[in-house]
Amino acid sequence: MTDVVLGSDTNPGGRRYNEDRVNVEFVTTHAGLRVAVAVLADGVGGEARGERASQLAIDTFMAYLRRGEMAEPLALMATAVKEANLAVFAEARNLGQEGRMATTMVAAVATPDNTLFIANAGDSRIYLCREGKLVQLTRDHSFANVMVWMGKLTPEAAAADPEASKVMRVLGIHEELQVDVGIYETTTEYGPANHLGLQGIKLRAGDSVLLCSDGLIKHTPATGTVLITTEEIVRILMSQEGEKAARAILSKVLGRIPVGEQVDNITVALLQAEDPARAANLAAVHRQEALAQMRSQRRQNVLVAAAVGLPLGLLLVLALAGFARYYYVVQVEMHGTATGIAGLVVAVAHTPTIVPPTASPTASGTPRPTATPLATATYVPSPTSAEVAQVYDGPTTLGVIVDGNRQLITAPVDANRFVAITFLRYHGADPNAMADGDLYLEGQSQMLIGPVTANEFLITLLPGSDLFAQTGDYLRGAEVQLANTSVDVIGKGCLALHFVSQTQVTLDCFSGQCGYSTRIGADLITVDPDSQATVLVGQAAPATPSAIPAADDVRYWNLLNGTHVGQSDQQTCQLPNAPATLTARPTLAPRATFSPPLATATPTPPVVLTANPASTASTPAASPTH
Repeated sequence: MTDVVLGSDTNPGGRRYNEDRVNVEFVTTHAGLRVAVAVLADGVGGEARGERASQLAIDTFMAYLRRGEMAEPLALMATAVKEANLAVFAEARNLGQEGRMATTMVAAVATPDNTLFIANAGDSRIYLCREGKLVQLTRDHSFANVMVWMGKLTPEAAAADPEASKVMRVLGIHEELQVDVGIYETTTEYGPANHLGLQGIKLRAGDSVLLCSDGLIKHTPATGTVLITTEEIVRILMSQEGEKAARAILSKVLGRIPVGEQVDNITVALLQAEDPARAANLAAVHRQEALAQMRSQRRQNVLVAAAVGLPLGLLLVLALAGFARYYYVVQVEMHGTATGIAGLVVAVAHTPTIVPPTASPTASGTPRPTATPLATATYVPSPTSAEVAQVYDGPTTLGVIVDGNRQLITAPVDANRFVAITFLRYHGADPNAMADGDLYLEGQSQMLIGPVTANEFLITLLPGSDLFAQTGDYLRGAEVQLANTSVDVIGKGCLALHFVSQTQVTLDCFSGQCGYSTRIGADLITVDPDSQATVLVGQAAPATPSAIPAADDVRYWNLLNGTHVGQSDQQTCQLPNAPATLTARPTLAPRATFSPPLATATPTPPVVLTANPASTASTPAASPTH
């Protein structure tokens, strides 16, 4: 395979939440096929449904690729998109959000023989940059395009329809999804494009494949202008690679968002064939920018000289004329005033000099004492409009996490970390809810936070980590996804998670409601308070519950005891307060069945998204619009 470079970047743009998700990675499938993968999803639904849909779709897609037994990369990718659709559909049904939780998806894979295959559902896009030209490889699944493909409307009639831009095919709305694998480089027809897609495109040195959400190509609402031109995208892709190229595109875009403009989330992913010429192109770009700057500076200097020189010249002429007249008058009157001037000089020479009085000493005659410097204040970051959490090392604040910034939080080997989920406090979601959600990470643990809403907060816990959570006043508590697995843990109240190994995790439910699932979209298995469940990754059978071991009581009592907030949570979560004398809890009797899934608090009524007829071979599929 020609060396391939991957890169990505994302930003919420002018919006409060980022519903886009992206992943770029080299993957070796279970069948031994190594491919370069770029996949992007743009979630739809609001109130965290869009974020949840796009993240779930990406996770499911990547997990299916890794488990893939198919030797044919296009079939594997298309099936992975369908699996992602099923996962989002099942999740929406499980949450009672049918028809209101969805996401677009575009994906690209490059094989060892440099063949590119693509897949698409929605209005996110894939472009090919080759030899200085940017060509769109996908076609939006809009009402206008689908109606023309089906022969129901002419291109002119479809374009004039009020719903011409409505998206007709996305993940999560219907159980069945028709995946578009077409390459529309030379045609706009659905059938011929999908025939070309089966063959793929042979990548050449210097080719760049750009995946983007529709936020990159939309016009700004107020000014109606684009945030970046095709020429600027081409210039960046021909001179930079990977993460630097992705950041350069986003930097150009973000610098042009008008102040206060509510532009859409913006995300890009790149799959680029390496090219030594890019370094030379970058040097040429820098030279051109330097020359342009010099020319601009020269023009500016000329304008400044003209603006300043002309008035100064006029003033000089006027000054010379005035001086000539003054000289004449002085010459005429000089002799008549000589005596008076001499007398004035003598008078001034004999005028006494006035000396200011010397400063008097203080009454005591001793120097004034030096002021005592103020004591150094403990750093407490000011809340920002996008703040969702604060991270602490004991009583010391380490920093703030803002919405859309999935910052990795790491507890060192010899120190714990405390994280306060502050969304309710600073976003005014519930003025009566003053208690934060409290998270405690034991040393040598790692996690990501986000997204966070008034209803719940999402955590991704990395292998080998230990976490204790007290979910505070968040309506549905916390959802913990175990990284690199399909295990999902839900809790409202107090719970703890401990990675015993890569494939075994213990869930301690101290109080409240707890549950877990071992497969995305599967029904929740509940865990009663004061009991422990051993979760085996990849196994759907529920574990027999047992009493929480005394060792875990001690472990988490010590973890919480490091802060005042933790000591309060010890009482809230009913942890034993005498760890030195703890004995084993009584063993719980095995249960034949488990309680039904957790009841969730009724959320704020969601925005109802319009649904259209399904987009199959005979009827277009409906989906929410962005």
